[in-house]
Amino acid sequence: MAEKYDIEKYNRRLKKFFDDDEDRYYHTQGVRYTAVALAMAHGEDYQKAELAGLLHDSAKNIPDPKKIKLCEKNDIPITPVERENVYLLHAKLGAYIARKKYKVEDEDILNAIIYHTTGRPAMSRLEQIIFIADYIEPFGYGIIEDLTGHGIGRNLHEDPMIPNNRQHSRGIRLRAGMTLAVEP
Repeated sequence: MAEKYDIEKYNRRLKKFFDDDEDRYYHTQGVRYTAVALAMAHGEDYQKAELAGLLHDSAKNIPDPKKIKLCEKNDIPITPVERENVYLLHAKLGAYIARKKYKVEDEDILNAIIYHTTGRPAMSRLEQIIFIADYIEPFGYGIIEDLTGHGIGRNLHEDPMIPNNRQHSRGIRLRAGMTLAVEP
């Protein structure tokens, strides 16, 4: 699906846009990679997840007064709640930027960008992935060496426990019926 999008080119553009906000750029990268991992784990199109994760905050650093002006100029509806909480507009405006500047046409990707902050009833799987990736990325969920590992018995977290934090031994051989967790 996302083969027609030059994700690395978009990444370079965003890096320039976030030039004065390194934390925002790294957050975007974290969401991008977390979204890919979640998509792969849940059988979704990882390229769509990567693109939505990369572009989800593309309007975040636009000053609030300019967000309002851009929305009004481009007929993007603003709810009373959004007028009171202008930062929420970055999602709608981000989808607009994805469509106009990055030529994204896929409605699922655009909706994932629109609803990544607020959510909505009956979210698509991609919308859920971007919502969750955006939420968990700032908390730095990743490898906590004392608590990592997955059991490789018939069920997840069942003995024997195998660490997933780069041990150099080969571990036990997987057999039919065992469960394997693949993580970034």
